Amino acid sequence: MSQEDCAVCTRPAYTFCEYCANFDDTGVPVDARWYCTPLCQDIDRLSHNDKCTNMASDKELFGRAKQAGEAAQALFYAFIEHTWAYDMSGVHVFPGMKGELLTIEVIHGPDTGPKGESVCERTGGRWLIKFPHGTFGSAEQSVKRALLADRHSVWAFVFMCVAMQLLFEDLVDDVENKIKEIVHYLPKHASRIITHRASDRYLVTDREDLLYPDDDFYGVLKGVYRITLKNGTKIALDLAGAQYNLAHNTVMPWAEYLDRWAADTKYRLPFRTHYNKHSELMSKLHSPTHLGLVTEQMACFNTLLKNCEYELGFDLKDLPLENIDHFRKCMRRLAIAAEDSLLQRPRDLDAELAASSENVSRDAMTDELECIPGDIGDMKYFDWSKLSKTIAMPSSSNVTYKEKKRSKLLLKYRCAYKLPGDWRLVFMETSLPSVWVPKHCTSENPFFGKRK
Repeated sequence: MSQEDCAVCTRPAYTFCEYCANFDDTGVPVDARWYCTPLCQDIDRLSHNDKCTNMASDKELFGRAKQAGEAAQALFYAFIEHTWAYDMSGVHVFPGMKGELLTIEVIHGPDTGPKGESVCERTGGRWLIKFPHGTFGSAEQSVKRALLADRHSVWAFVFMCVAMQLLFEDLVDDVENKIKEIVHYLPKHASRIITHRASDRYLVTDREDLLYPDDDFYGVLKGVYRITLKNGTKIALDLAGAQYNLAHNTVMPWAEYLDRWAADTKYRLPFRTHYNKHSELMSKLHSPTHLGLVTEQMACFNTLLKNCEYELGFDLKDLPLENIDHFRKCMRRLAIAAEDSLLQRPRDLDAELAASSENVSRDAMTDELECIPGDIGDMKYFDWSKLSKTIAMPSSSNVTYKEKKRSKLLLKYRCAYKLPGDWRLVFMETSLPSVWVPKHCTSENPFFGKRK
């Protein structure tokens, strides 16, 4: 029996408006409008209807944003897990008095590069390290999430760019202006739960595999998206919060996030800024590194997300659905497809490495062959059918008419090349590759001798 009074006659209330009510964790209604009988609710309907409709609409929009955030979180963890390049010889977990996750101690492995020894299984032609997910049981998923999130909040701005655009384009008025990339310092009561130590377990060390570490001279940094929904509500999307000692919610109101998580703001940038800067940086990369492989994985990952409707039967922007069972089903299919897209290039490199091992004895292998097994510039593995899929897709915000027209031109001549040790794939539209490009690095190009 409710202790609330009727909003119309002030008698004890027994029912409430279900459209605009909120509920606590136990399912008890809070901030609800109460009534003693359906008659009083009908009397109040005219004055309450407009406010109720707006509140219900806001509630629905926030619910959709939370589901979009859940999808983004799953894609974040999948990408980090399958692009892992950090060698760990041990992980020690120290729970608190109440069983909560207090501290995680990571011991550095002996890895010194693609030809270095490791206690972990190597993958992607030895450029990557297979994340030891078998170490973590269902009860230790919080440990796994913390390790995957560790120092990756700024890096997330890069590889989650396309996913964020597709997931939130129907929830905001303008993706480019309504989504911001915020980097701030942590308050004194917040700290990381993960420490990294050398093999002797005494010396505290830093990770050396990160391109964008979440630290600077003044302290620990944290990256987070600030999203302004269509109704003006500001929310925080926190993808890497599992690595800290505070309770983590992927999506929460912006004001609540600032109060709990943020100290001083270091900078606030428009959406896509980190992605564009990373693309510029990678265009200047000329020596082989695991980032080249990760960039190729990111391209496969983004291609899947853009072609989600064609590949999986649903558009990514429609993933936040009211039908929770349908949402879960779509999420499972998306997770499997995302894993396949991220593993595609590493599997190719492993196959190339296995093939080269059959033909070249280990004693005869040079340091160069050991360091760069499986040439990442081999054109014979390029799949031209991907362009055909792009052409077959209907024109939309994901695939424009200009992109389809260019794909037809590229597919017509099939003129492309990749230099040895260079991750970039160069397409030629109106000219042929330079004479300095080795023929084995060029595409099949059946029109080489026929173009004028």
